[in-house]
Amino acid sequence: MRRLSQPGALTAALNWYRAGRPDGAIGVIDVPTLYVWSTDDSAFGPAAAQETERWVKGPYRFETLQGVSHWMPEEAPEPLSHLLLDHLRAHGEYSNRSENAVVDPQER
Repeated sequence: MRRLSQPGALTAALNWYRAGRPDGAIGVIDVPTLYVWSTDDSAFGPAAAQETERWVKGPYRFETLQGVSHWMPEEAPEPLSHLLLDHLRAHGEYSNRSENAVVDPQER
């Protein structure tokens, strides 16, 4: 609360969320998607988390972190990192290359 009460801090924080709201319909998502939800999340309940799957037509994986709040990167960095790395290895743009390969920016 101390940080958010500094001049401009609350407006900046709210603007971050406002900027994420699309002006139009997004439609279905057709890229590989990993949704990591946490059981103690006070921002997203289980219904919102579980209903997301119906908007994804690409490969979809739903994982739950037990006893973790909305702030997963701070509270459970290792389990979250393992899930993200598994997802990127399975579906990442460079998943078929060796882990130590140097990627030429012109190939992107």
